[in-house]
Amino acid sequence: MGISSEQDARTTRLSPLLTLRFKCRTAYNANHWQAEIMSFRTQINEDLTQNLRNHLQENQVKIHEKALNYVKQKTGYEVNFPENCPYTLDQLLEINWLPEKS
Repeated sequence: MGISSEQDARTTRLSPLLTLRFKCRTAYNANHWQAEIMSFRTQINEDLTQNLRNHLQENQVKIHEKALNYVKQKTGYEVNFPENCPYTLDQLLEINWLPEKS
């Protein structure tokens, strides 16, 4: 059984998790964007079924590519993110997890 269109729409919530990271790198508004990430994660986790989790896992590369393209466009290509997502799905979904600042 495939995922429903409603579940597919929920997968778009993963994209902000992959894109908001660049906003947390600066001290200005960092707390705001960290709270946004927590909110997105809460929404995803509330609706997360095993079927949806499998879908996210199987499509993480495509989701990251879309998110990366969005961030490049949004920032005028002023950020340099890895072409491949360096995070696991578990990390991306963990409510309090944030990548280490480099």
